Amino acid sequence: MSRHTAVLVALALAVGGASARPVRAGSAEDVGPRIVVPYVAYDPIHDTRVFIQNHESSPVEVFVRYVGEKTSTTPGMQVCQPGGSDLVLPALSITELDVTDNAASGCSLSPPGEQGMLVLEARSTTSLGRLSARARIDVVDTSNPGRRQIVFVDGIPLGQLDTTDTIHVVTNLRRDPGGSLTPSPLESDCFFSTFYDGSANHIVYGLLRLKGKNGAQLGTDVPFKLQPFEMVEFPSVFSLAGAPAGFQDGVRAEFRLTGGGDEVLGFCRTVLDAPTGQSFSYQIAQVAEPHEESRRRIVSVSQTLGVPFSIDPAQKRILHGIYVRHPDIVNCGVSPTTPGALELTAVAPDRMTFFHDVIRPQSTGEFATLGQVYQGGSDLWGLEVTWAGGMPGSAAESYSISCQSGNGTSLADRLVLGP
Repeated sequence: MSRHTAVLVALALAVGGASARPVRAGSAEDVGPRIVVPYVAYDPIHDTRVFIQNHESSPVEVFVRYVGEKTSTTPGMQVCQPGGSDLVLPALSITELDVTDNAASGCSLSPPGEQGMLVLEARSTTSLGRLSARARIDVVDTSNPGRRQIVFVDGIPLGQLDTTDTIHVVTNLRRDPGGSLTPSPLESDCFFSTFYDGSANHIVYGLLRLKGKNGAQLGTDVPFKLQPFEMVEFPSVFSLAGAPAGFQDGVRAEFRLTGGGDEVLGFCRTVLDAPTGQSFSYQIAQVAEPHEESRRRIVSVSQTLGVPFSIDPAQKRILHGIYVRHPDIVNCGVSPTTPGALELTAVAPDRMTFFHDVIRPQSTGEFATLGQVYQGGSDLWGLEVTWAGGMPGSAAESYSISCQSGNGTSLADRLVLGP
């Protein structure tokens, strides 16, 4: 079998089955069996309605947790069961939920003065329990009830949240005390939440740190600690951190954490107190390098399912697969135990286009999903490991594969062995 034919057959086997292919990127990944609605509020100027969509063709029972912020009138976690049982969502429906309505939600709140989050967990024996949710927060001007702002807070699948292993960052925070040019004060508040204690670490320790446009720290760190299913507010973060008084713009808030690697969520909001009433916007914290292994922007892997990567002298090639999200530019390399013993070639999803750095044969060089050489969508690429110059070594060669990308890729798992 020729080199070209072998790669075509191997890659065809790898991508031929639809069940083996990752979900395509490009759509809003907001559906899952466990959803967090990051923020709900009930006070004299805020009122929230939560809309929960059941995407299944059969009813789904939902286990509802309300987690009140530590200083709200009903702090901590409570299980909400209307009528003493889980909330039932009809098939293919959208259910509107007022959390303060005890009969409808099963939650026992004491507004005004409530703010917290909602965690929804599907319990279905007939399906996966695919849910999505969104909160609508009405911000009312008490002096003119007819004037209001509406803020939407999208629900996020818990499986998409990042963990305590990374720094969570919110950017472009602003504070404006108000004055002759801008009479309305502008302030920023931040929040942080924890969820399941999968690591059995029991507690998350954190520091909230503010940094200016030049990267210098503003004020001092604000320490905090949370147990599972807790939420804490950091009101007026500039004052809380002891940042210099006066106008501040382009500031970033960093949540620096220690814990067992469980999922967490931080966000900040900017509040404007204008003569026409209060309004706000919010921003979920992001991470520069996701902990989720299927979206790492820097990948380095040396085994699949505990089996180390290696190539025997009798093998001409070994094929790996890496899922690339369009549009992106990727660069991969192979690092054998014996320097220079192996080469690496990228195989495009069309199974006819190859990328190989002739100057540095241990590298694919840069390959892109959109360009003059190859143009295609999000798909599985092949990474072909071969002996340098086609000359096998005298013994098996262990190796690792590393890749860098802009959007993040899957791990370079071994797919099939060459002839």
